[in-house]
Amino acid sequence: MSQIAQLFFVALPLTVAYVLFTLKVGMAETLFVVLSVVYTEFAIKVDEWSTLSRLGRKFETPELFISNASLYSRARIFLLVAAATALFFTHPMSLVSYLGAVGLAVGLFTAPWIGRNLAFSYIRRIGREMVEELNYLKVSDPKAFAREVAEDGPASRLTEWEKEAYVTNQDLSERLKKLR
Repeated sequence: MSQIAQLFFVALPLTVAYVLFTLKVGMAETLFVVLSVVYTEFAIKVDEWSTLSRLGRKFETPELFISNASLYSRARIFLLVAAATALFFTHPMSLVSYLGAVGLAVGLFTAPWIGRNLAFSYIRRIGREMVEELNYLKVSDPKAFAREVAEDGPASRLTEWEKEAYVTNQDLSERLKKLR
């Protein structure tokens, strides 16, 4: 997991929880922070899954997402609206409401970028794992490797997996643009 993802999934929620419990904040502020963090994490996962499915890796996403991706998009919008509504009930024209609006905007605009980069990292990791597995098969059992190549199995596409293991974010972004 990348450093940015670790920040969103581990450090940020713990820091926010500590601040909320040490400061005396109202229920609306607490609800807003919880909904904002849940929205950001959910939006990152939805963007990661939609990027994976557009790049032809639908089998790497949850089954419910494959069958009904629009449900996840609607849930994402619902969480955003719920967080914005909770922000509306905080003290208006206060520093908390301004900081909350900025935080929600940061979550809204960075979630697609982080989700896309997580999907790209996942694709590279899959490529590296396949290359390692096929190279191990080539060394440990050359007959089985030759049989897979003859049967047009995964071993016959070793060079494709090697390219996939070291593809750049720019190349994957170009692939996404071509698929739109």
